[in-house]
Amino acid sequence: MNEVGSGFGLEYHQDWPSMVSSLNSVVAWTAVTEVGPDTHGLEFLVSSHKAGVLPGEQTENGWIIDHKITLEYDSFIPVLPKGGLIIFSPFLVHRTHIAKSYLGYKLAFSQRFDDLHSNEWRERGFQCAYSNFVDRKLFSHFP
Repeated sequence: MNEVGSGFGLEYHQDWPSMVSSLNSVVAWTAVTEVGPDTHGLEFLVSSHKAGVLPGEQTENGWIIDHKITLEYDSFIPVLPKGGLIIFSPFLVHRTHIAKSYLGYKLAFSQRFDDLHSNEWRERGFQCAYSNFVDRKLFSHFP
């Protein structure tokens, strides 16, 4: 596992191949800590979302982009204050940014939002790789 992966992050990846929902869905990402080049955060490949799904491999952690493709793009590490919000396309290639000298932590949350008015998604029967499941029997394991 590489340095990013051992930091519990993902290498360069796209979210849409793991979502397969509406084509114009968005990802909202926020951190409760400050993020930027000198801390842990996110790193994006500029304008990579314009190419659609890029060559890669589906792993148990997501759609990991072929390393050769990532070299064709400039990268960008956004600076955000605590609670700052980034909204981006699930086609935008990104990865976890790990600052080697940073001794602090990163606590972040993300949520995917789909477009229920999407005709294209409707024609696919609103298929989506994500599901909501409530384990109703879990409670029975407690006294």
